[in-house]
Amino acid sequence: MNRTNGIKKIEQKELKKPPSRSSASSQIPPGSPVIDGPQVVVQNSQITLTCTSARGDPQPTVKWLEDDTEITTGVSTTTSGTAVTTSLTFTATLDDHLEVYECQAENGVLQNPLTTTKFVELHYSPDTPTLTGPSNLTPEQQGTWTCISSNGFPASIMTMRNMNKNTQFTTEFTSSSTLNQKSYDVTGTLTWSPVTVNNEDTICCDVTHTTTLGNTPQTVCRQITIVRPIAINAPVTDYSPLLQSLVTLQCDVTQGTASQIIWTKDNVQIDIGSNSRLSGGTVATESLTITNLQYSDGGNYVCRGIDAVTGNIANTDTINVNPV
Repeated sequence: MNRTNGIKKIEQKELKKPPSRSSASSQIPPGSPVIDGPQVVVQNSQITLTCTSARGDPQPTVKWLEDDTEITTGVSTTTSGTAVTTSLTFTATLDDHLEVYECQAENGVLQNPLTTTKFVELHYSPDTPTLTGPSNLTPEQQGTWTCISSNGFPASIMTMRNMNKNTQFTTEFTSSSTLNQKSYDVTGTLTWSPVTVNNEDTICCDVTHTTTLGNTPQTVCRQITIVRPIAINAPVTDYSPLLQSLVTLQCDVTQGTASQIIWTKDNVQIDIGSNSRLSGGTVATESLTITNLQYSDGGNYVCRGIDAVTGNIANTDTINVNPV
């Protein structure tokens, strides 16, 4: 179908043989049907398409068809002189999008009716957009946020902004549209590395669809929190405890939040739960306590914290234990 021209005319078919010399002068084929009405319509609006055949003797019958079936609902016919006009009135729904309506004019003079067609392009607003992406980041950590607007026609226009700073994202933001059968899906991607001053800023995605929503965009927002990255410290790095004594190897998370604390000895992770002489090494109690110290407990220890936000790992300096 040629969407640049909503009307396609079919050439007049050959005339039937005139029944007689005396009646031939009164047999006039119908005028080629002409459709008038909007090509572009908005969902739920009332639409009227008219089809006119300007002449014919006998007077032509003008009718509407959809999918080769005559339409009888919402149809009315008027005459003006030799012209016959049949109107089709309906409320535009999603079923009408890119639907082809056919008008036929016939009066029995031609072997086939004269026809013309018009397709309707329905404009309808997209679904409410969705915005996904991280809510918690460390300073200068790169984040990616994705905004999706689905099932609209024509394609919507998408932008993203920082509501608190009243600024639009430009080079950090890209968008693309995909035709999905009869509607468009629009996807926008924001790739941005916020800093400390962006703590508790709100990222908003605005979707504009002027033909159905005017100048009021659909908006979805997401607040971000900038948290300090994890830092971990061992205030004492050399221990010389007595054999069979109790010693606590100090470890402190001084910044950020740990999701897990791990202790290693001589570069091997310690399974604290499997040794009854060991305790601690948790998010609540980072330090490692060793009871009934043995020579085998001597070595190089490291306390390791995993950042709850980024998953990054922070290590203490090496802690040397030398039982005496």
